[in-house]
Amino acid sequence: MKRKILAALVSLLFLPAVSMAADVSDGRPWSGVLKEEARKESSFIFDDGFGRLVEFAGTSSEGAEILTIRQGRQVVWQERYHVNGSHFSVVKREGMGEIYFLIELGEKKFRAFIDRDDHWQVREILEDIRPRY
Repeated sequence: MKRKILAALVSLLFLPAVSMAADVSDGRPWSGVLKEEARKESSFIFDDGFGRLVEFAGTSSEGAEILTIRQGRQVVWQERYHVNGSHFSVVKREGMGEIYFLIELGEKKFRAFIDRDDHWQVREILEDIRPRY
């Protein structure tokens, strides 16, 4: 009797997977669990200067790079860019009473900061920001 109950419980565990694999609503078997999207994400976490943690994430997906800014697990800014390469870096800068972040995503460069209304602003930098020696 205990084996039958155990077998019934185990079969219930696999029931959702079996029902999803058998979904043929569009005429084709559903294969979402078997297909894995090629995706790569890198993240940097900083203090935003106001005592809050901010995460900058660069994600390669479907031939594009997605730049995401999160605070408290909430997406506060996100944009998709088509760039050459997958380089991603973030540097925090402070000076003259201002805090901002320099972001490199592929060949593009950005300056991100929090405005007076506590909203994130991200601007593309069109000139080279690296020092020349």
